[in-house]
Amino acid sequence: MKQSPIFTRVHDLLLWLLKATRNFPRDQRFVMARRVQEQAFAVQDALIAFNRDRANEAAHLIQADIALTSLRKSGLLSYQMGLLKPGQYRHVYSGPHCQDRKRVKIKSHYSFLLGKLVFGWLTDIDELEENRTQFRSSREMDSNHEPK
Repeated sequence: MKQSPIFTRVHDLLLWLLKATRNFPRDQRFVMARRVQEQAFAVQDALIAFNRDRANEAAHLIQADIALTSLRKSGLLSYQMGLLKPGQYRHVYSGPHCQDRKRVKIKSHYSFLLGKLVFGWLTDIDELEENRTQFRSSREMDSNHEPK
């Protein structure tokens, strides 16, 4: 079975963040570095749960989206505190929509692509649920009209 590209992206993001946060000053390694690492692992955990637990797909994707949003916010804070250099921040957190290099926006190379994939799956699940609901209601209507 071929693995989704999202797992490769999450792995690459985790590997890069683990290496980058090792260089945080000692007083921030147990605060910001730990927070960034935990949020990145939370994204991975939610996606693994999504992949394994089909009964609660939407809930797991929402958790992944929340963790990804928190990771973006922590990345911005790390950048503003001088813990990440501008190039490092842009590499992970600023993506194709970042035109002004002096004013970095929260769109990301890694997090932007991950967010797109998660959002796409959420949209697919919403559409699937709508179709299931419509199918159930049409079956109920049909069963009400059957001769007894």
